[in-house]
Amino acid sequence: MNTPKLNMDDWRNVFQEQIQEVKPNDSWSLKMDRQLVFNCLEPGWVQALQEHAHASFMCSQCDHTWSSHQVVILFLMCWDPYQCSGCVWMKFFGQQCDNCRSDKYKEPRFTEMDAGNVVRHLILDIREKCYRERVDRSELFEEPQKEAPVTVQKAAMPRRGEANDVQGWKERFVQLMKIRKPQDKWTLDGSDDLSVSSHGWYTYEQKQVFARFECSHCSREWKSAQVVVRFQMRLEHSRWGSSHGQVKTRMFRQKCRRCLAAKFEVPLFSDEAVRKLLHNLVLKILEKCYGEPQKDSHFYKHDAEEHVEE
Repeated sequence: MNTPKLNMDDWRNVFQEQIQEVKPNDSWSLKMDRQLVFNCLEPGWVQALQEHAHASFMCSQCDHTWSSHQVVILFLMCWDPYQCSGCVWMKFFGQQCDNCRSDKYKEPRFTEMDAGNVVRHLILDIREKCYRERVDRSELFEEPQKEAPVTVQKAAMPRRGEANDVQGWKERFVQLMKIRKPQDKWTLDGSDDLSVSSHGWYTYEQKQVFARFECSHCSREWKSAQVVVRFQMRLEHSRWGSSHGQVKTRMFRQKCRRCLAAKFEVPLFSDEAVRKLLHNLVLKILEKCYGEPQKDSHFYKHDAEEHVEE
């Protein structure tokens, strides 16, 4: 994998070509700012976050390469309707190499097609947030590619778009918290023994989550919209630097009803279910650990009709 790195002029060309198609009479600019911080906005600015962009990575220490559909990009936008001009600032969030466990975050490398997809989503954000237009995003949702990214998630996906191991959630969770609380360090670990009440920890349960199961004894498969995922979280504050946050999670298992020798099987969550679980978890952390109230409407509801591909 040797994807050439697009420079800022390449991004501007892709952006100008698409924005001129929908807003030919307005002037827009696109700039890079690696110091952007999520939810840190000046008056008149709005933000948009893309959490599922595609890009490739190369580790400078061990030469390991991988691709990911979980690349995060932050955009800040400002629109002046009187001057008919607008400005967009963007920031790419890197990923860590899973091969050498380097602490350094590697920058994503985008193809022209990747950049075009990112900009298409950005244009809809501009129309929606700056022009107050109603937009239809349904045409932008594409089937994930069949080849799995060469990352931690690859070994944790028994089927395309499913995950049954909290290890596959760690990178996504750490990345989401890094965006919202870049000064603090957060970790996520699995546990099969989480009590409802634990001193010094906040407990948060997401119920009626949709998942698929497969019996390891008779190979029977079934789906359930009654899966429970429990989280416990705490934040240890520090006076001399970044604080350290910890999250422990337990996925409650289910047993095959047809097989007498059945054991409790691990739920297999779709990528969309994991996205909702982690989104809700982050909001709950902001509420419980940082004292930042969250509106109920900002939490995702788990759809009982959610489809897991066979």
